[in-house]
Amino acid sequence: PSYKRRVNWCKLTAMEVLEERVLPGRWIPIVPTYGCMVTIDGKRKLYGMVRFGRDPQKMINYWETAATESVALSPKAKWVMAEGQDEQHENEWARANQSATAYLTYKQTDINGQPAPPPQRLQPEPPPAGIIESLQIATGNLRDVLGVVDPAQRISGNVSGKALISEKQQSDTSSFHYYDNLTRSIAHTGRIILDWIPYIYNRERIVGIIGEDGRPDLITINGRKADAVDEIENDVTIGQYDVNMDTGPGFNSKRQEAVAAMTPMMENEELMKVIGDLYFRNSDFPGSEVIADRLASVNPLAQIDDKSDIPPQAQMAIKQLQQQLQAAQQQLQQAGMVVKYRQDVEAVRQAGETHRATIKAQGEAEDRRITQAQKQHDTETYALTAQNVAEINAIARILTSKGEQAHDLRRMIAEFDQEREMADRQLEAKSAQNEVVE
Repeated sequence: PSYKRRVNWCKLTAMEVLEERVLPGRWIPIVPTYGCMVTIDGKRKLYGMVRFGRDPQKMINYWETAATESVALSPKAKWVMAEGQDEQHENEWARANQSATAYLTYKQTDINGQPAPPPQRLQPEPPPAGIIESLQIATGNLRDVLGVVDPAQRISGNVSGKALISEKQQSDTSSFHYYDNLTRSIAHTGRIILDWIPYIYNRERIVGIIGEDGRPDLITINGRKADAVDEIENDVTIGQYDVNMDTGPGFNSKRQEAVAAMTPMMENEELMKVIGDLYFRNSDFPGSEVIADRLASVNPLAQIDDKSDIPPQAQMAIKQLQQQLQAAQQQLQQAGMVVKYRQDVEAVRQAGETHRATIKAQGEAEDRRITQAQKQHDTETYALTAQNVAEINAIARILTSKGEQAHDLRRMIAEFDQEREMADRQLEAKSAQNEVVE
């Protein structure tokens, strides 16, 4: 492009060129900072703060010298005493103006033995009042020329913060043109650096940047995007850039002003939920960042990414939808837990019914088996009894026919009765046992 011109740079002496090379960019990398500049008869006159402050300073130096000379030429403080009061202490009084002794001894009488007052010291003459007054006038002239407010002219007592800020602004206004020219030079320095960037930063690299709040960050320039091979991310080799210079209070001062402005608002609970994280993030005490992060985690407005291509309104809508989706998922999980609980209860009920049916079927089968066994036992018992009765009857007939065996028959009949009675008892016991089982 046409704006990418180059500048020839040379190191010269009065006789020859020592070094020469071509610099990129449109400007010579020399940035002056002017104080005051006026044009008189077509000629530009440059001067700074020292130009008009030089004469008042000369007056201050002169009167300071005069005051020093006046004090230096004045005689030293002398002691006045009656003759004879320093007798035997002459050396102490001779060195009284040279050494700091703890005490001085004197006699209370003069040479004639008469009582005398204590020695008195004569104070030297102070500097002339005219010199001190002229010095004060010259000092005031210097303050007026430099635009500095005299602290002695402040309002006595407690002064509000607004009054102090107004006083500072008064001093800044008188010397604002110097500060404004400095910012112009800084802005031009930024333009020179921006003009060199396409030539210096022409490859992919990671550079460190510093935000407005002073926090450092790392970004990649001239790098290819992962989702687009042919597209360069943060390509600084193309395009034209400019500097936007903004001067004012530092970031820390802005933070203090923000906290002072937001403090009355914190009484509103609804507003606290919206800007609470900003209030604590601008505060300057240990743990303020932790509190701000915890408040920001539940505030959708605080989760907006300034570096994202998505507009802030869309990010807010997405955050709200994500919160609603999360709430719906929690409700679904709770409903799933309720359904699962009900299914578990139904499964337990069905398992109980199945178990009861199984126990009932097993009981009925056992009852049938016991009944069948009892019937079979009863049949066998009746058959055995009938056989025994038949045998007994046959034996009785034989015994009847044979009288000599009558005695043995009666004995056998008695034994048979005992056996039958015993069998009956066994049958009754078996029946009772079957009834208990049922």
